[in-house]
Order: sequence, then C-alpha cells, then structure tokens
Amino acid sequence: MRFQHFPSWAEPKRFLRFGLVGTSGVIVNGLVVWASTELLLGRFGAFGLRIAFALGVVISVFSNFLLNEAWTFRDRPRRRGQRWIARLGRYCLAAFGGAMLQLIVSVLCTEKLGVPYLWATLVGVAAGTICNYLSMRTWVFTIPATDSSDTAG
Repeated sequence: MRFQHFPSWAEPKRFLRFGLVGTSGVIVNGLVVWASTELLLGRFGAFGLRIAFALGVVISVFSNFLLNEAWTFRDRPRRRGQRWIARLGRYCLAAFGGAMLQLIVSVLCTEKLGVPYLWATLVGVAAGTICNYLSMRTWVFTIPATDSSDTAG
C-alpha cells in the first residue's frame, strides 16, 4: 500500500517544477505591475499602483495554478466530479496560507531573533514555499482515493 503523503522518487523533480512555476509567477507579477502601471494606471498615482499590485498578484496566482495543474501535477488524476473552479479555490486558499506563513516567519525572524530583514525574507520564502508545496500535493492536487470495491477482490 502506498501512502500519498510520503514522497516518491519523483518528488524532487516535481518540487523543481513547482519552484520553476513559482519563479515564472514572480516574472508574471512584475510584468503585470509594470505594464499596468506604465500603460494604464500610472496616471492615477498611488491608487493606480495599488490596483497594479493587486492585478499582479491575481494574474500571477492564476497563471501559477494553470501551470501547476498542466505541468507540475499533470500526472495526478482528477477526482470524479471535482470541478476546476473548486481546485482553483483550494489553490488560492493554499497560496494565501503560504503567504501568511511567509509573513509571520519573516516578522518573527526580524523582531524576535534579530535576523537581518533580507535573510528573514529568504527564511520566510522557504517556509512559505514548503508549506505551499505540501498543501498543493496533499490538498489541491490530491490523488483520488481508490474505491474500496476495486481493491476488495
């Protein structure tokens, strides 16, 4: 019996793909913020910049979801009846959880441990990345449980 929560030999490759998708998200985010600020929203000052930041986050999270579904977790069969929008919702919740963990770890490192803020950022990003990866593989892109009638014979 194989437990889905334990990594297999393929997990380092999957984690690398997950990291590459995350890197692409950083690039997408930056391009969206730049393009929307320079081409559309720059004339609205600070308000326009806030909208550009929000657009960058939303579009990069959506592009990361699409890439992770199509590439990182493509071998994971979909649950029967599970809707695409439900996976996207779970993905967004998991990504938010990872972002909050990153924030908390970064703040604790700087304020309680005296770690310089750039190092604290790296520690927070590492914690958030691991949290995101584990939640994606165990909650968002899970392996469907086999039907007990399939194995009982």
